[in-house]
Amino acid sequence: MIKFRFSIFVCFICAVASVLLFSCSQQKIVEEHFQTHGMAYPVDMSRVTVMNVRYVGIEEEELLAPGVLDHIEKGTIFVKDYFQLKNIETFVPGAKAIAVSKPVLYKDESDRIGLMVKVTAYGEGKAVREVRGTIRWIGSDKQLWRVENFAYFSRNASLMWHYEGMVY
Repeated sequence: MIKFRFSIFVCFICAVASVLLFSCSQQKIVEEHFQTHGMAYPVDMSRVTVMNVRYVGIEEEELLAPGVLDHIEKGTIFVKDYFQLKNIETFVPGAKAIAVSKPVLYKDESDRIGLMVKVTAYGEGKAVREVRGTIRWIGSDKQLWRVENFAYFSRNASLMWHYEGMVY
């Protein structure tokens, strides 16, 4: 009888330990994905640098004008600070981490110049309903998802960079 109770107790302890171990490993899916892909967790900004900017709608002579490099540098610093200082879930509900692509310096139809970055948010388990955009599952077990969006930044009348918004 004592041996039987002991084995039930041991089985119970093993079951609790395995549930705890499984739930802890489930919570680290996004972090492990970032680590295996050489990305900084929870916000990967490694591609956001001054020398890694693409240009759309801007002529070469405009890029050579005085102060343009300073303009781009201040913009990339603003973008980095913006994403590193905000709560990740303000960008995509339910996300655990984000990766930000290299910036694109663009000129719109009204000759305003701005920066755009692609923001890829990663989450685990079931995605919340508030997620806008197309959710793509990573892996066959559908435990890790990602969604892409685009954030826009521009300079205001006092030449200070500010956040314009997201596409979705």
